[in-house]
Amino acid sequence: GDSYQRVLAALPPERRPDLVLLDFTDFSASPGINLLQFQTKTPRIERSQIVNNLTQIFQRMHPDNPEAFGPMFMMYLMIAALLVMEEPGCTVPDIARVFTSPAYRRHLLTICTDPQVVDLWKGLASRAGGDAALENIAPYIVCKLTEMLQDELVLRVVGQAVSTIDLRECMDRRRFVLVNLSKGLLSERGSRFLGMLLTSRLFAAAMGRAELAPHLRAPFHVVIDEFQNMVSPAIEGALSEGRKYGLRLVLA
Repeated sequence: GDSYQRVLAALPPERRPDLVLLDFTDFSASPGINLLQFQTKTPRIERSQIVNNLTQIFQRMHPDNPEAFGPMFMMYLMIAALLVMEEPGCTVPDIARVFTSPAYRRHLLTICTDPQVVDLWKGLASRAGGDAALENIAPYIVCKLTEMLQDELVLRVVGQAVSTIDLRECMDRRRFVLVNLSKGLLSERGSRFLGMLLTSRLFAAAMGRAELAPHLRAPFHVVIDEFQNMVSPAIEGALSEGRKYGLRLVLA
């Protein structure tokens, strides 16, 4: 939070028109970041990355309890996210609705265009018994989702159907983006989750530049303070592949 205020105060006047502020501590103007909203022209490919980031964020949010997220937990979370993304405007809270509302789940299955996802729900999910049964795993997944979304500010951010920040546009037009994730004003869990979420969307936006010729990918410098709190698959991917998309990373 302190660095955010210092950089904001030091910003040259000529850069003010290009300034974008993402102050996640401001309840009156919460930015919207929809993790399930596609950012590229290849949604079928991008949705796999979205699901992978979502499941990895779940695991990273609970580093002391990795056994809680076994294969069946991850499978149900994955197919629920894939099912929800079939409907435009879906958000992370809608994933919980898949498990709590059979009517909503049936509606999504009628519009789902991916036969593999339909088969998984109508086959494995509806017929599995014992500990792997849907009625046994569903409460646990809903509990973990609720735990992550119980922070009112986090819910305001991820519950918006349309993202209010276009990171790809910021990159291509060389905008100046300042992000405030102060743990003094946010909960530690909320700050970590939003940080992981933002870096995930940032790298997805950068990958969308693959459609541009390399000389058109304007350099975009990303400075992340206390980055160890936001380590996610997106950061790992950015370290190995971000340079070719124009990302320049400073991790402190």
